[in-house]
Amino acid sequence: MTNRGDSAEHYVEVYDEPLHRVQWRNDYALVYTVNIPRGALTLWHRHCQDTVYCAIGDVAVAETLPGQHAVTRRSSCGTAVSRAHRAEPLVHQIENVGDDVVRFVAAEARGRPPHLQDRALNAPGHRLDWEGERFRVYQLELEQADCEVSYAFHGLLVALRPLEVAIDGVGKSLADGAWHWFDPPVRCRYTAAARAIVIEWR
Repeated sequence: MTNRGDSAEHYVEVYDEPLHRVQWRNDYALVYTVNIPRGALTLWHRHCQDTVYCAIGDVAVAETLPGQHAVTRRSSCGTAVSRAHRAEPLVHQIENVGDDVVRFVAAEARGRPPHLQDRALNAPGHRLDWEGERFRVYQLELEQADCEVSYAFHGLLVALRPLEVAIDGVGKSLADGAWHWFDPPVRCRYTAAARAIVIEWR
């Protein structure tokens, strides 16, 4: 029987869940977006890869695990959390119980990059939020324009509000929730005030 996602026993893989949409992948990462309309419910689905989730806007969801009651979880804009799904695959169902669309940018860790950084980044406007086995996550807040930062790691830039940045001299405009993958070495010149998440692959 083909799984339909209508129960915990008949879950679909996350890539087949309609409100989770794969955007891009390479040897190191797979990026997908999550957009759950107000009051909507996902199919039951499974995650099997270590993943970092970035909240775009304030979100409130009810998460149901097999055989359990739903638990409401709230995240403020810019919250980034990681779950080690490779060691402990997760089957769940999510309902949007907030007042707006639930939006996440999520990225899976696939292969390890060839060159890893021993120390966390020390750069203007970057604050180390947390680090784990596969990711380091930085909160980027710049009030001034024209700030250049060099990244020596493979990573993902996720805009939390509209962002103007020149990447190796090429200007880009990122809407809130837009993202950009970069391979090292890379120079980013932030040409306006910035609010974003920078994720370092490990």
